[in-house]
Amino acid sequence: MKKPNKEQYIETIGSGEDYSPDWHGKNVVLHFDGTFEIIYNYKAGDKFNYIGRGERLDNGNGYVGIEAAYDTDYINRSYAMFLNAWINYMERGTHGSFLDIFPAYDECIEIEKRADGVVMKSSEALEKQKNNFRNGIDELYERLNKVSNVSITAGA
Repeated sequence: MKKPNKEQYIETIGSGEDYSPDWHGKNVVLHFDGTFEIIYNYKAGDKFNYIGRGERLDNGNGYVGIEAAYDTDYINRSYAMFLNAWINYMERGTHGSFLDIFPAYDECIEIEKRADGVVMKSSEALEKQKNNFRNGIDELYERLNKVSNVSITAGA
């Protein structure tokens, strides 16, 4: 699974509508594929399948839209909040979290480093699985060759 992309998060925040009389609020969610989305008119009890959901953003509060996308403190801290939820999902499998606490600025840097470590561990685990699979296939072909008179090789 890919690490959530900060640029895509900024684009999502920037594309949001801060006010409309038709909306009762909006939530930013982090999906399992690592992408962000703004969900409008989320109501308590609605079931969404996501890693984390930010607190409800009321109309006119300035947490979405072009100005919000240019607020680097808000972007860094809110992105780190979602990134921390992603780390928890990758390490513990927790998901569906309600997120409403922004980390302190210095914590944002540590969260970024932890996320990079999770990506590295995930890549190493995937490579190990691939190698185990290849070895298992090779062993299977060896056993088949022993019990038959036909020589079978991987990729044949």
